[in-house]
Amino acid sequence: MVNTLGDDILDVYYEESFHGQPAALRYFVEDRLVSGGGHRNSFTREDALCDLRAAAVANPEGAIDALITRRLLTEEERGGIRRLELTHDILTPLVVRSRTARREQEAKLETQRQRRRQVKTIAVMVAVSLVFAGLALFGGISYQRAEKAKLKAQQTLSRSDFLQGATLMEQDKTGEGMAYLARAIRTDSNNVSAVARLYSAIVYRHFCRPVFELMKHEGGVNSAQFSPDGRWVVTSSGDKTARVWDAATGKPVSEPMKHEHDVNSAQFSPDGRWVVTASDDHTVRVWDAATGKPVSEPMRHERAVNSAQFSPDGRWVVTASNDKTARVWDAATGKPVSEPMRHAKCAYSAQFSPNGRWVVTASEDKTARVWDAATGKPVSEPMRHEYGVYSALFSPDGRWVVTASEDWTARVWDAATGKPVSEPMKHEGYVRSAQFSPNGCWVVTASGDKTARVWDAVTGKPVSEPMRHEKYAYSAQFSPNGRWVVTASGDKTARVWDAATGKPVSAPMMHEDNVNSIQFSPDGRWVVTASNDRTARAWDTTTGKPVVSESMKHKGWVESAEFSPDGRWVVTASADETARVWDAATGKPVSEPMKHEDWVESAEFSPDGRWVVTASYDDTARVWDAATGKPVSEPMKH
Repeated sequence: MVNTLGDDILDVYYEESFHGQPAALRYFVEDRLVSGGGHRNSFTREDALCDLRAAAVANPEGAIDALITRRLLTEEERGGIRRLELTHDILTPLVVRSRTARREQEAKLETQRQRRRQVKTIAVMVAVSLVFAGLALFGGISYQRAEKAKLKAQQTLSRSDFLQGATLMEQDKTGEGMAYLARAIRTDSNNVSAVARLYSAIVYRHFCRPVFELMKHEGGVNSAQFSPDGRWVVTSSGDKTARVWDAATGKPVSEPMKHEHDVNSAQFSPDGRWVVTASDDHTVRVWDAATGKPVSEPMRHERAVNSAQFSPDGRWVVTASNDKTARVWDAATGKPVSEPMRHAKCAYSAQFSPNGRWVVTASEDKTARVWDAATGKPVSEPMRHEYGVYSALFSPDGRWVVTASEDWTARVWDAATGKPVSEPMKHEGYVRSAQFSPNGCWVVTASGDKTARVWDAVTGKPVSEPMRHEKYAYSAQFSPNGRWVVTASGDKTARVWDAATGKPVSAPMMHEDNVNSIQFSPDGRWVVTASNDRTARAWDTTTGKPVVSESMKHKGWVESAEFSPDGRWVVTASADETARVWDAATGKPVSEPMKHEDWVESAEFSPDGRWVVTASYDDTARVWDAATGKPVSEPMKH
């Protein structure tokens, strides 16, 4: 009885700790601070804040402090790093029980309701139809009641999709499950359960896999990239390795390149001889691509590494880390070339200038900085914003830097002095991206204020009228010749605009759901879009009309669509577990579907356009013949 009473008190305490907090906070605690085996994990406060900000938690500092005040979490400093964990082991079973009960309840409810789902859906829709029909015929039902009935129908449908999605996730049918969760959110944006579950899946890649899979020495493939000559492919994986494969045979070229934790990225050096990997084990390593042997010592940070990039000549590597530093390393030895380039908070990104002499970093500490790559000393004053800086990019000639910030502005700065070149380029919402035109004279920005804008890089003045969407604009890019801009928006459209006037060049390119990617063809004549409406389409840039009436159809979300180097073909990657090559001019398949056993995350052409490499959540990458869709080689399995 005493034990039961104690459990009840703890349950109430646990639930009250999350009262009024965003669902993402609870998922963070349950997914990050307790392992799959039921043991307490510690997590750095800085990394926790980065994760919660990525999940759009408005006040992550306050959310964490609230749990510390409630004594659900404790914070300790170890070796100069502040770490979070559950206050006591007695809480661990409670967290596990809550996590397990939630999933079991969702599965149980779905089992009970699945058979009735179709009938119920039809009944609800008929009921709604009758409500509206009655409104039209008799005029006796108020608009408010009609809207209420419509809302109720949407909530019911959304709940049904959520339960179906949750069940599919439990069954390890990741692609289908995430599609149902997305539809649940589209139907009812206030479905917090669906938002939280989809958030957990995307941010943490927590796909509710059965526990026994933890005993496998395998993991999802995070990236796949051709070597510069197209002969080899390098993959990075959640199984703690990266591997180089022969693109023609699918056989390993070398031994696995082993880390102690997930490998997030792997890329070839400019000459293709080496590979650089970045891992959650807080290290970056350079490897001989032909042997898989380390070229140098590990390049160690104290926290997660966000990016790693070779210099243009391949001699150095620059890294950016959540330990508040960026560093330049000698690729051949793994030794630091220079002093750490220090920020006050997470360093989001680090990029070499075109000539390799300087590095620009972007940080959560509200600044971007340019550094001397050889010494690690600042070249210029900090480039200051009022909130975190999402990105910092050099202009094509390396003279200027453009930054995009949470403070609703983008700015162009003199790389040599850190002084503003122009006035702030102001939006009325956060700036998601900022990019120079090919000649470096203009900047295009995309913002949460539903607009994209082109600005004069020297003055910061608008070049043209705002390019307006009905919802947030999350991507904007120049055409190869710099004359046009293509934007993608949450309003289910992509649009091409005249960069000099801001006027639409063509009609909106309409999808039935969100547009996930946009890309100009190499000659700028066409645009290809990929959408959650399960299609990709090629559009005429000057008219906005589909190039052909047929769309490129999948059975699940289309994650990406990319032109071949010559612009003749398009390759798509989809949640329906396939990638496909299509004729851009006709929309017809060029080849058979390239089939995986789970969601295909990415697909890209080899440099000569003959082959396609795909990366999938089924833990494999594969190389395919673009003209036939047949595998060129065995699966590259992690």
